[in-house]
Amino acid sequence: GQRVAENGLRTYPVFAKQVVQGLQIHAFEPMPHIQKFASENHPTLVRNNLHFHNLGVGAETGEFCFANSTTEGAHLTPCGKSGLVNVQVTTLDDHVKKLNVKKLLYVKIDAEGHDGEVLFGAKRLFEEGIIQALEFEHSFSTWKGAKYDLKTSVLMMNNYGYKCYHQTAYMKDFMQYLIPIPPPYWNDDYQSLNG
Repeated sequence: GQRVAENGLRTYPVFAKQVVQGLQIHAFEPMPHIQKFASENHPTLVRNNLHFHNLGVGAETGEFCFANSTTEGAHLTPCGKSGLVNVQVTTLDDHVKKLNVKKLLYVKIDAEGHDGEVLFGAKRLFEEGIIQALEFEHSFSTWKGAKYDLKTSVLMMNNYGYKCYHQTAYMKDFMQYLIPIPPPYWNDDYQSLNG
């Protein structure tokens, strides 16, 4: 069957209701309380279509620490403080190779400002055309200070033949629009866009 990689499970209940028969979802969720909630509330889907990976996803493998809050989500923090959750981190390149997946129908990334790192950990997937469609989130406030900024991420994907678009908020005509942002359309003002 087709496979989907889902990184950032906050939209899981909405997405899960739209699962196509036979579609396999691989969800990477480093926050234990969100993974537990989704597993307990959707046991049939978990058994049949959803494969949880208690892993973070980034540009390189290793271990990161999260400050885990049920109200504010998780954020990366220096290891060594009490109350932290240690999370093993993989790259999409490594994990997809381990699963021996040849095509990913759709990859959704919502890594709270670390989306660029997830994208750079998927360079082989881009190079080999394994990812069919991709969605990631950009917000100036969460990407500020990130290792890979929006421009660097867009240019990397453009070099592999992927085109990026900015989805506008709803306009006065109640429509949303897709604005191309790779070269030659790139404008440095896109770095400061939210949404």
